[in-house]
Amino acid sequence: RCFFKTDMRHYIIIDAPGHIEFLKNMITGAARAEAALLVIDAHEGVQENSRRHGYMLAMLGIREFIVLVNKMDLVGYRQDVFDAIVAEYTEFLTSIGASPTTFVPISAMAGDHIVGSSDAMPWYNGQSVLALLDQFQPEADQSQQPLRMPVQDIYKFTDNHDDRRIVAGTIETGSVSVGDDVVFYPSNKRSTVQSIEGFHRDPVDTIGVGQATGVTLTEQIYIRPGEIMCRAKDALHPKTSTQFKANVFWLGKRPLSKQKSYKFKCGTQAVNGKLHGV
Repeated sequence: RCFFKTDMRHYIIIDAPGHIEFLKNMITGAARAEAALLVIDAHEGVQENSRRHGYMLAMLGIREFIVLVNKMDLVGYRQDVFDAIVAEYTEFLTSIGASPTTFVPISAMAGDHIVGSSDAMPWYNGQSVLALLDQFQPEADQSQQPLRMPVQDIYKFTDNHDDRRIVAGTIETGSVSVGDDVVFYPSNKRSTVQSIEGFHRDPVDTIGVGQATGVTLTEQIYIRPGEIMCRAKDALHPKTSTQFKANVFWLGKRPLSKQKSYKFKCGTQAVNGKLHGV
């Protein structure tokens, strides 16, 4: 990972090697990204790996990405080479429902169009990679989204007549406050937050996204690790079901099988399930 910042924001670049033997690395990196820079070698043109990378971005739902046609110095900075790659790859991306922000001809080694313009390619009138990065729109603020706290565990203390039952977990989105009515899914059990707990931390009335915390409830209800705590007043609640539809990256050494039971991990819950319609 590489870190840098501009006047606009801070960045973390996740370098995900695109070679076929490193597909696991690329999927892991791309799954954590908000945007992407997809690199094509101008000297080699559009290869199978180029199509594979575009398909992965589309499947992972990354909508903001730029295609960088690199090593333009190796093809004499020719516009016709760049235009041919743009035409071929645009046709492919359109077929899978993906649309890049733009294409940029670059030479990473020479620095052409990385942070500014290039005299070597006067025919390119677009912006540099850095300027385009600053135009990406970040994902919606998770603090403004509905509360989602997967329950990691329920702790019970007995020392010094402590009778608290603390529902512990990490807040993935939203926030929760003392006095909020909460509902747990999939059990649909309800209660009210009595206090917000934390180790070696001053008492707080509200806590938000990214924080590992615990809450006590006014009414003691039986819930299990793996359930998801939500605020009752939030308009959007999770749906519960025994089936869901998904696109799956399968990286196992043996083929995916409908005859086998697999363990699915969702938040802090792990359940056994089978595949249908593969």
